[in-house]
Amino acid sequence: MGSPFKIIRFINNNYPNDSDVSSIIFESTSIDAYADNLNNYITVGSVISFAELSRNVSIQIDKSSPYIGDNWIHFNKDTILLCGSSSIIKNNIIEDNSGSGIVIYNQAPKIIKNILRRNKSINGGGIFVSNSNSCITSGSINNILIDGNIIDNNMAENGAGIALFNGPATIKYNNIINNKSHTPDKRAAIFIDGNSTYSITNNNIWDSSLYEIYLNNNVSENVDASNNYWYTNDSTIIAERIRDKNDASISGFVDFSEWLGYYEQHIKTSPRISLNGTTKKQIADFRIQKVNEYYNLNLFSVNYDPLKEPGNKIYGSITDGADWMEDTQYYICNPYLLMIITYQNYIRPFEFSSQVSEIKYFNNIIEEIYDKESARRFFLDLEYYMIYAEAYERVVELWMVNAYDAGYLYANIDIDKSANIKPYKDTSTNIINSIYSNSSFYHYGR
Repeated sequence: MGSPFKIIRFINNNYPNDSDVSSIIFESTSIDAYADNLNNYITVGSVISFAELSRNVSIQIDKSSPYIGDNWIHFNKDTILLCGSSSIIKNNIIEDNSGSGIVIYNQAPKIIKNILRRNKSINGGGIFVSNSNSCITSGSINNILIDGNIIDNNMAENGAGIALFNGPATIKYNNIINNKSHTPDKRAAIFIDGNSTYSITNNNIWDSSLYEIYLNNNVSENVDASNNYWYTNDSTIIAERIRDKNDASISGFVDFSEWLGYYEQHIKTSPRISLNGTTKKQIADFRIQKVNEYYNLNLFSVNYDPLKEPGNKIYGSITDGADWMEDTQYYICNPYLLMIITYQNYIRPFEFSSQVSEIKYFNNIIEEIYDKESARRFFLDLEYYMIYAEAYERVVELWMVNAYDAGYLYANIDIDKSANIKPYKDTSTNIINSIYSNSSFYHYGR
């Protein structure tokens, strides 16, 4: 078990000349991991955490349930194979593999808040739930949970995002987007080939070429796909993206009732993590991890690297081993907080003391939300800073942080949609017209 700043690396240095797969194997003699009610590891049992697995290194789990969390798994043939396991697979980045991101044979694992992208396979580029008997330990599926994942830009013949050849399974609160199948008549984000109970609700499902959900000819049971976001409010368009008994001589039906139209995503802010004493490379790796948590919002580049343009104007000046201002650390941990209100020419924001409750993303608009205690503290801070600003002949200012790193130089303010905002001076550079994101605003170190 590593840490955010001390990554354990399992890498086959002979790759690609060595085609053999090196495996980390958990068997029945392994001690099962324990997790709290939020599915976080609580220091008991087998675990792989804060590790990099690359160049044909796989995790094979048979009749045991280790915790697999906060890892980077990439450039492998096989990734995570689960047989007879109730493991929790959480907060991993599983990308650029030449096999399914996760393969499930039986039992009831929990697949939570992972990023599965650019994986390629025959069945289930992102996740493959198999009906094969090739698993070492025989058994049945006991309601797999697939919750809160980003399943993006994967490829497969059947089910580029998820292939369900067995069940039951609960699939909820996932972003299942941009997955492409190279089988012309079976191009689908979710491919279902087995009769079972499938609940597919409150997901964001879109842009998967031909179909979003595809029922194969042998499926006779109905599928609950209600309360999903389809990026349209037109039921005719949604129906065209689903293959069921309305399109073929099969008896299975997909219920997409109570569709939610356009996607709205709520982002919870992360607590501040101390960065004191860390190196520039450790900060960069940590920043990439935080950006990846919601990379599907497309605010940061696909191959984001803070040590390359434009972010290197900020992160390139970091001094290894230095202490950090507390406020700055908060914004490193929360890249999707783009603006702050401050009364000084450095980071002393309201957000840091009052703690924004959440950020809501909808249709390319980001809205910061304060409520209850966070709202009360915000207005207390505002009252104090207004007194301070008047005493020192300053104004309360709105600055952009993180946005320069994301490649944005300006943000526009719509005065007609803003309450209680008045121009300080009637000039072309007024805050009403634009906010500039200064690359040197962070004031790194001491």
